[in-house]
Amino acid sequence: MAAQPSLDRIAWIASAAAFLMVSWHVAARAARDAIFLTEFDVARLPQVVIASSVLSMALVPVVSRLIATLSPARFVPAAFAVSSASMLGLSLIYTGSPAVVAILLYLLIAAMGAVLISGFWSVVNEVFDPRSAKLLVGRIGAAASAGGLAGGFATAQLAERVSVMVILVVLAVLHLACGLLVFQIGRAVRESPGVASEAADSTFGLSLMSQPYLRNLALVVVGATVSTVLIDYAFKAAAAETFQGEELMSFFAWFYTAMAAGTLLLQSTATRITLKKLGLGKSVGLQPGALAVGSALALLAPGLIGVAVAVAAASVVRNSVSRVGYELLYVPISRDVKRQVKPLIDVGFQRLADAGGGGLILAVIALDVGTEPVLLVIAAVLGASTLVLCLLLDKGYVETLEKSLLEHAGDVGDMLEGLQDSQTQHMLLRTLGTMRVSELDPSMSQVLMTGVTEIVPSPGQTAEIRATSSPRRSSDQLIDRIGALRSAALDQVSKALIEPLTPEHIPHVVSLLAWNEAAPFAAKALASAVPIHTGQLVDALLDPDQSFAVRRRVPGCLIRNGDQRAVDGLVMGLQDRRFEVRYRCGKALQAICARAPDLHLSQERIEAAILVATTVSRPVWESRSLLDTGETETLSPAGEVLKNRSSRSLDHVFALLGLILPAEPLRVAYHGLLTDDTALRGTALDYLENVLPAPVRKAIWPYLEPAEHTRSSAASAEEVVDRLLASHRSIQLNLAEIERRMGKREA
Repeated sequence: MAAQPSLDRIAWIASAAAFLMVSWHVAARAARDAIFLTEFDVARLPQVVIASSVLSMALVPVVSRLIATLSPARFVPAAFAVSSASMLGLSLIYTGSPAVVAILLYLLIAAMGAVLISGFWSVVNEVFDPRSAKLLVGRIGAAASAGGLAGGFATAQLAERVSVMVILVVLAVLHLACGLLVFQIGRAVRESPGVASEAADSTFGLSLMSQPYLRNLALVVVGATVSTVLIDYAFKAAAAETFQGEELMSFFAWFYTAMAAGTLLLQSTATRITLKKLGLGKSVGLQPGALAVGSALALLAPGLIGVAVAVAAASVVRNSVSRVGYELLYVPISRDVKRQVKPLIDVGFQRLADAGGGGLILAVIALDVGTEPVLLVIAAVLGASTLVLCLLLDKGYVETLEKSLLEHAGDVGDMLEGLQDSQTQHMLLRTLGTMRVSELDPSMSQVLMTGVTEIVPSPGQTAEIRATSSPRRSSDQLIDRIGALRSAALDQVSKALIEPLTPEHIPHVVSLLAWNEAAPFAAKALASAVPIHTGQLVDALLDPDQSFAVRRRVPGCLIRNGDQRAVDGLVMGLQDRRFEVRYRCGKALQAICARAPDLHLSQERIEAAILVATTVSRPVWESRSLLDTGETETLSPAGEVLKNRSSRSLDHVFALLGLILPAEPLRVAYHGLLTDDTALRGTALDYLENVLPAPVRKAIWPYLEPAEHTRSSAASAEEVVDRLLASHRSIQLNLAEIERRMGKREA
């Protein structure tokens, strides 16, 4: 298989395509408006808007099925070629039938323009994962803005020097070049194993109606588009009253050039910061917000200048910040759903809104109550309502990211299939850090109060406790047993630990945790005594003068039947001066809270513990290790392949995060960070960026994404091999190579 182009190279190709595509769009709109308003009265504009909308909506099912069947990577270049041929045809008949060309050009741009823009972004966001998209799509958006500036300027110059026929030929050449560039982008999708398109789902469009997130996206598009149609009509009516003929085309060309310049300025200076500060939903909401404010101001300053400023402001925001934010909202949506619903929203709902806007204009004209002011009032109200709806998009985006992470969970399992034994695979599928600890019979507390002679496992029950009413122990028996516990003979110690412990025995058994050979026996006895003697164990954990070996082993004893007292003690243990003690406390908290999720945890104290863990230099972060390595394997959230790529610091931090965030998406995000699967890693990073509390995100981010990756979008070594991980076989081979390289380094 041919080597895949890097994401950085794909981004540059996409940037060139976006430049030409938006150049075409700006030039075509200027030519369309000038030709139409030269041949027809402005009152005819709503009629052609409605007609073009009906045509676009009729094409939506066909386009959506073609995209789902062929994939955007195959359909979009072909659509660009069709558009190019159509523009050439119009150029040939313009001289003899300018009125016919005016109508056909309006219909063509309305039908093909939205389809091609939507299809182009579909190709782009199938190539990039959410994290890469946020880092690289800004470059593509900036190129698109520059293309708008170039297209408007070139059209303004050509309008004064060449005929309309020549302009139509230039437009045809631009779309042909776009098709060739998008074809190159599409190769990255088509050649990747496992990314071949599936047949279109027969339940076309139903997924849109079943998901609130997608419904909200559709409603945002409708509201913003209707507002745009209304204010755009007021603008064109004012322009038609002021200019005629070639002056009109020149005016539109220069106006669109000025808008493109503003778009480029905003795109290059504020888009990335705005997206980061406001989030995607609020960034998208800037467009309807600008429509609302601009329409209101145009009412206060009637005439061409006032409405032109309103149109320009809304357009600049839409084509920079809002456009990039809107496209990023689609990235975490599953490929099959996206291929069906994106054309429906981008084209179908947008054209439905165009038709609705045209109908409103005709109704207002028929009422003869002052067309422009009434339209501006409606646009202001719709813009404000759409802005409120945009505020719901961020929550839906995070929920969609979680769903995307969970859909990738199976990929991690497939990745390790055949490499590890069944026990390790089972560990990988468990919630982060959860231990399967045997639970005792509910009557154990009562039994321990009287005494236990034997614990025998029985079918269908964790343990059957055979209790007898033991006689009260004499002081001699107590002293003899303490003497056995304090002896240096392992056989005497182990025998003394068989019977239940009393409060007098606990301190002596706790001290045995520092003796490596006796520690397993002592830990087992203390774990059985937890329901009654939790307080003494917590005291030992929090005693700074207690042996380090004892403090690091007490958390494991508190796991069994852990209650609120154990949780509170372990949370305080997260502030211990030794890393391994904090590490063990975090793992014990995971096990207890996974079994008893109703126990109270202070999120503030967990966040504080994470900050303690991350306030170290990178060498310290990467070099942390554990003394009791044998115990660690029971608590590890990943198998050998993933574990070797992690660090104890990262493992500890994610154990703590699992206490305050949804466990399953976090588990998959953790695994995604440790693999070479670029798409999964990007989705994981984007999910974490959205759900982590701000102080935690700031502290942990340098260890998740090195600074050089944030500052630069240059291709890394991982990007060169990321496409090899798209199939199960490639993933297995890649991980085997990782293990081989690690073995060489260790040797």
